[in-house]
Amino acid sequence: MCSPNYSRWATTITLTLLLSLSHHSSASSNIATLPSQPTTNGITCPSPPTLPLTPVTPTARSNPLKSLAGYVKTSFLQFRDGSIQLYTNHKQCNTIRTKQRTFIAAKQLTMPANERRRAPKYYPTAGGITYAEFDFLQKGKDDRNKVMQLGFMMVYASRFVPYAFMFFPDMLPSPFRTGVAAAEEKRLGLGGGAMAKWDTISRERAHAVLSTMLAIERDARVPSKLLKLNPFGHTAAKKTMAQLEEVGNYGAALLATQGLSGVPGAETIVTVLRDQIYTPADVEPRGILSRRDRTGIKEVPKVIVRGVARLIDAPHFNGLLPGFLLKGKVLNHLQILSDADEFLVSQNVDLDTLSGDLLLEACNRRLIGGANHSEETLRAGLASWLNLSVKEPTKVVGKTGLEYNANLARLSLLCYHAVDGARDARASSYLPRLMFQGQVKGALRESARQEREVKGGAELKKSSD
Repeated sequence: MCSPNYSRWATTITLTLLLSLSHHSSASSNIATLPSQPTTNGITCPSPPTLPLTPVTPTARSNPLKSLAGYVKTSFLQFRDGSIQLYTNHKQCNTIRTKQRTFIAAKQLTMPANERRRAPKYYPTAGGITYAEFDFLQKGKDDRNKVMQLGFMMVYASRFVPYAFMFFPDMLPSPFRTGVAAAEEKRLGLGGGAMAKWDTISRERAHAVLSTMLAIERDARVPSKLLKLNPFGHTAAKKTMAQLEEVGNYGAALLATQGLSGVPGAETIVTVLRDQIYTPADVEPRGILSRRDRTGIKEVPKVIVRGVARLIDAPHFNGLLPGFLLKGKVLNHLQILSDADEFLVSQNVDLDTLSGDLLLEACNRRLIGGANHSEETLRAGLASWLNLSVKEPTKVVGKTGLEYNANLARLSLLCYHAVDGARDARASSYLPRLMFQGQVKGALRESARQEREVKGGAELKKSSD
């Protein structure tokens, strides 16, 4: 009789094979390509995909046993190659950390003995390396965390591993993303090259922006259905609705502001939220149950936190996750951005040396621009981000002694760049952006006509006088 542990592992392996086979078969289907985009009345609209007219020659059915054996062999080779690559990346990360420790040791030689004893032996933003090596370290750290999570699940929740691959296709480390996760990417349209990947991310982020705006409007006017289960939550619900109404009014005013885009728009956002980002350092929380907000985003509405989580996880966002996990994901992303910003500023990295995928990845983490933007535009957006999130706050805190809420500042910039990207003409999602274009052009023409009539009437009256 089989032991419970053996049957559990057998069930896990069987479900994983079946799930992977289903993804493998679905990923092997042909994907229609989009033809050139025609232009009508100045509006560019993509044509629907054309179906191939050539008949498909039927192929003989393959032996299922041979297919299974081939799949097992391919899976084993992918696992072997991924493990070798993961170990190679680990050794490369250790080499980079050794260079950082050497740089720290050389820097600490010039310090007094007391400061040298208190100085840390290692910190991730230390110099002595390039930004490409720092980015490699960040990815290695992410892969290491994923390996630990998978190991924990295989020991304590092995039966849920196949379902985890189904709902979280991004949970595999990068060297292993050639199986189930790669099939999921192909299903989402990410398997057609780099441009297809960035187009899909741009489209998903535009949809996330619209969904978040609609959710803010709804939650500001419609009470939650769960409120009926909590008779003591009416006061808190009214407070939340009033807060969302205020957020909606601010957002509407900013969206209606002419010229609020690009670098000037980011500066305007930080100026508007200056009183929330910079606060007096001696302000203590009031009341016995009050606690200081250590995250910096405690007062941010949950619907906005969920929207930001969807933006940074596009296109693999899972809406089934509870709010506290999404908030932890957002805080972790903000910490990654903080470390990267500190490295770029403290090591005086020349942004002109960043190009290609390295520059695009750095801007993508901050939701700046996209693959259709020029490198000069991306560098300008990244330079503005560093100035608003690191350089300028350092000067303000040094002069005024105010406390700087870095997480709130970066979260605000993430929201702004997401909205700016959704409104940009180069965004992949074109229908929501063009929905009101006719009304806007008509209103502008009507306003110009009325202005001409008023101006003509004034000139006529002046000539008659």
